[in-house]
Amino acid sequence: MKAAISTYSQALFTEIASTDLTDTKATRDQILASLDGLKSAKSEDSVILLLSGHGLTDESDWCFLPTDATADDPDSWISASEIRAALEKSGAQRVFVIIDACYSGGTVENFYAVTSFQKRFLTNGLRSSGIQVLTATRRDQLAPESAELGAGFLTYLVDQALKGAGDVDPRDGWTSSQEVAKFTYQALPELFLAQRQKNPKAFRAAYGADVQEPDIYSIGADLLIAKAR
Repeated sequence: MKAAISTYSQALFTEIASTDLTDTKATRDQILASLDGLKSAKSEDSVILLLSGHGLTDESDWCFLPTDATADDPDSWISASEIRAALEKSGAQRVFVIIDACYSGGTVENFYAVTSFQKRFLTNGLRSSGIQVLTATRRDQLAPESAELGAGFLTYLVDQALKGAGDVDPRDGWTSSQEVAKFTYQALPELFLAQRQKNPKAFRAAYGADVQEPDIYSIGADLLIAKAR
């Protein structure tokens, strides 16, 4: 994802700064520190936040599990409420959040339920500011990953979208966050079914008869994110 953004977004941004937290670096403290650092973003900046890993949900919130989390210790998790609060403090007017994790549609419900976040973008003006949240699943679904694809299904499709497949509405040589979301929303169930056909018994044992569906939260302005090649 970092390589795709660095390659296909150069024509849109004067500078692309990234923070990579992978494997043992992806601790709760490190992730929260990086999220807290977003408050220094200026209004003309754009923020792209990608979370890929384990997730779980309860009746009130969705949570991301850092590398040092334990399943029986909620204090070691990072909630969608904490993620949303960090984004609210950011000065950036355009934000794109991508979450490739199980049950991640619970994040979308969290954003819809909080009017303070909506008021922020309404106050700034919908033409100049906005946020899109794209998740791998509904709040009640698991998120598969594939050795063949080398990633989770959502991550694979977002990568394809940034490389040009998402430039569809309109087809103008540029790809936006809303186009990425639309492309993924249509393509992910098809990809899931195609992968299931290759190993139907294993898929049904793991996921039942359900078909993976992404979820989307969107308010305000779109974010141009890549030049289609």
